[in-house]
Amino acid sequence: MLRRVLLLTVALGAMLAGTSLPARAAANEATFPTAAAGVPGLVLRKNIDDLTPDELRAYEHAIQILKDRSGFRPDQSTVVAPGGFPTNDEGYLWQAWIHNCNVINLNPTQPQAHNLQCDSLFGAPAAGEITRHPGMCEHHKDIFLPWHRAEFYSYEKLIQGTDPDGTVKDSRGQVGPSTRTVGVPYWNWTRDPSGVRYPKAFENRDSPLYVPPAGRDPKKLTADEAKLFENARNPLLLAREMLFNWRSFGGSPATDPRSAGGTFERGHHDTMHAYYFSNLSAQEDDTYMQTPSTAALDPLFFSFHAYIDLLYENWLYMHGSSGVTSPRQFLRGDQPKSVPPAPGVVRGTGLPSMGRVENYFDVRTLGYAFEVQQKDRLPTRADVLARLRNAGTNDLVAFGAGKLSPYALLGGHAGHGEGQPVAAMLSVPLTVPRTVAGAQALTARFIRPDQAADVSFGIDLYLHPAAAPFKDEAEQRDRYIVDTGAHWGAGSGGHAGHGGGGGSLTAFSLEEAVADLIHTGHAGERWTVTAVIYNQKPDKDFGRLEVSSR
Repeated sequence: MLRRVLLLTVALGAMLAGTSLPARAAANEATFPTAAAGVPGLVLRKNIDDLTPDELRAYEHAIQILKDRSGFRPDQSTVVAPGGFPTNDEGYLWQAWIHNCNVINLNPTQPQAHNLQCDSLFGAPAAGEITRHPGMCEHHKDIFLPWHRAEFYSYEKLIQGTDPDGTVKDSRGQVGPSTRTVGVPYWNWTRDPSGVRYPKAFENRDSPLYVPPAGRDPKKLTADEAKLFENARNPLLLAREMLFNWRSFGGSPATDPRSAGGTFERGHHDTMHAYYFSNLSAQEDDTYMQTPSTAALDPLFFSFHAYIDLLYENWLYMHGSSGVTSPRQFLRGDQPKSVPPAPGVVRGTGLPSMGRVENYFDVRTLGYAFEVQQKDRLPTRADVLARLRNAGTNDLVAFGAGKLSPYALLGGHAGHGEGQPVAAMLSVPLTVPRTVAGAQALTARFIRPDQAADVSFGIDLYLHPAAAPFKDEAEQRDRYIVDTGAHWGAGSGGHAGHGGGGGSLTAFSLEEAVADLIHTGHAGERWTVTAVIYNQKPDKDFGRLEVSSR
């Protein structure tokens, strides 16, 4: 049976007409671009469930070789790297540390045991040790997506070089197959998994892709647990966000004092990390993926983020790169010198970096493309608009005018209404502007107190008439919900560059909802913005809510 194969590549140039959604950037009509299969010289990143047996064996072989280089055994609390550091930075552990670790103290001349949770090694180096800075995982700012793409570029090149001729024996005794054309396979986590909770390749206990901690053992989700991530895994909500401009979708610059991640990171990435990879009802350890300082120790991290890179590529196809902020920003990471830098990147003598954001816009130049079959395509803009139209008309349902908000019409729902503990319910008044111009850049921000611990939490945002105080009931939630999401906290150990903790903020755009209110005759009225923060213990000082134009 022939498969429809779509190769995803950057297509910069003139954009088509703007979307029918208010306050959003212009976008191409198609959701995923098409091209002829078999583009010479490009490595294919495929859905891991679509790999042939030999392709899967090659990827597993490469991962095992990387782990062998690091002496990496994830069932132990420490690891001894043969040959000492920093000479052996071509192993799996160093690649994990580029995401997980900001500071590592190393003995450059002899093997050394390391706590896998690297951030616990903060402090002055001991006698004979040196300090290295593997990487700075960038989250909750506009370089979140570009930074992870840059990280993956070198990781993929390193994988391809593990056994290009298919002659290396790994510690399992396996020789080959060749890794020369291996691409990092993606996991489409918007679809039901092929295994119990993850792709079946990651649930095979005999595979290098499996990690042993009890929390990673596959457990089928209960109905209540599944509710927590339905929004994060909802393709229609993702397709809607693909229509947003960069600041809404990708986040705001780190140089902005009100910097925050975009709708994608808050609504999908953080929710998955904080909750999908945790044991919500089990009395067992959580997974590596639940904590920023351990996430990349699990090979699942790379396939989870490979799909995120596919979504980033989709946004670039629809909008082009001209709207991406911070194109000249350096992306911090200390990649092995044996891995050639990305085209256009010149290694300097300052702090190690993987180049600038602008070096990573064109995946063809970087040497890869995505194979996207029909089952992995997002809904189109037309699909989204069809769900948002009033029955029998071409009119879009306006926010506040029906029993369901646009977010709810696309299948979105509140997270806190499913029995999760509520930490705080905060409200601030809003006078609806007289003109649509007055709604531009209108943003609600939830801000944590200074010195607060960087913990994970969920957050739902509502906009409702001031004359009708918000009732935490299903009918009210569905009618007035604007958006939902989560904050993926670094935990008590902290994680520099993660963008959390004291003073951090979670931002929600109000432009679209308020523009709808103006168009439907509510200009000048008093409404109320309410945020419900959940999955933490009640705390009257958990944070504050503000609304302003950025």
